[in-house]
Amino acid sequence: AKGCTNSLVKGFKIVYFPKDVERRAKWIINMNRANWVPIKNSTLCEIRIIILNYFRCLC
Repeated sequence: AKGCTNSLVKGFKIVYFPKDVERRAKWIINMNRANWVPIKNSTLCEIRIIILNYFRCLC
């Protein structure tokens, strides 16, 4: 995520955006960054994934 400084070195898991089109689209929407499209190597840290999943459960 923009401004995130978490990394493997700091002990955080880093994951790639899903290849599944529907799931990937949900992640992109929840990133809340206008006009942003992830590239092949775009990643998120586990903290951001937890936040995305939390808000998905609230919907």
